Amino acid sequence: MANAYGGALAYGITQITGTLAPWKILFLIEGLPTCAFALVAWFFLPDGITSARFLTDREKEIAQHFVARNQRLDVGKEQGLRWKEVFEGLTDPKSFIPGLCYFGCNVSFASLPLFVPTIISEMGSFGSAQSNGLSAPPYLLCFFVIITLCFLSDHFKMRGPFCAFAATTGAIGFIIQATCSTTAVRYFAIFLSVQIFASVALLLSWVANIHATESKRAGGYTVLATIGQCGPVLGEQRQRNRT
Repeated sequence: MANAYGGALAYGITQITGTLAPWKILFLIEGLPTCAFALVAWFFLPDGITSARFLTDREKEIAQHFVARNQRLDVGKEQGLRWKEVFEGLTDPKSFIPGLCYFGCNVSFASLPLFVPTIISEMGSFGSAQSNGLSAPPYLLCFFVIITLCFLSDHFKMRGPFCAFAATTGAIGFIIQATCSTTAVRYFAIFLSVQIFASVALLLSWVANIHATESKRAGGYTVLATIGQCGPVLGEQRQRNRT
């Protein structure tokens, strides 16, 4: 959703004429509220369920019950990070499989927000301002796809098939863009390519499901981030070389 309204916002800001360059205005409009909200989050975002002031004691019990389903959770006694379980998460083979999947998805996932307007403008039918505006609809569709697939995967208690479906849809979009030259077809393919975002959302929740404790999940997410975040380096560099 952020990419959807970000593209539309960028389109509007590029139409502003003044003493500041449009890209500087873009940084100010998008950056200053973010910095201000960080201070709000520091003071008002709770550290956990038990410290959430907007929940009653009964609501806290219910929330902890749902979080602890099929997993071990410290309820009523915060025990902090258990380093033994963190190490188990770091060495568990199940931590590396999602990490490799995350790496593959991130090759395209992390570079897409940077280059979608460029890809659209290089189709030959749109200017740079139009390209920013046209980058919003694919992300808007993807937002609803993410919500739908995450809901279905929770309902059926399966992550893998839905994760693979989203990744395959994204791959089909990339193949169409690489093999077709018609503007309409290539723009339609962007709607498919961005579905790789749905696969990433499912991978992030999958890691939480395959580790039984909070501390072990910390180790699993460390492996996921370490391996997966190498994908953007490769994806962005390859895209820059291509453009």
